[in-house]
Amino acid sequence: MTDIQNIIPLLCCPRTKLPLRELSSDEQNNVLELAKGQKLFDRSGLKIDAFDKALITIDGKSLYLIKQGVPFLTYEMGITLRG
Repeated sequence: MTDIQNIIPLLCCPRTKLPLRELSSDEQNNVLELAKGQKLFDRSGLKIDAFDKALITIDGKSLYLIKQGVPFLTYEMGITLRG
């Protein structure tokens, strides 16, 4: 178990407070496919082309990237997937 996996149960979406879970590799592939067809942006407007790991809300609506083992959990750095 990596350090991030130990703290995931303690993390939540900064806006909705919904619990987060790690994005599976299949889900990650699906999101990256969407990014190819449509431009994928975080809420601040930064274009997202690729990522290694991410956390997703349990309702599947928001995605938060993990960079160099650090989850970026500000609302502006989140990615709205639907809804």
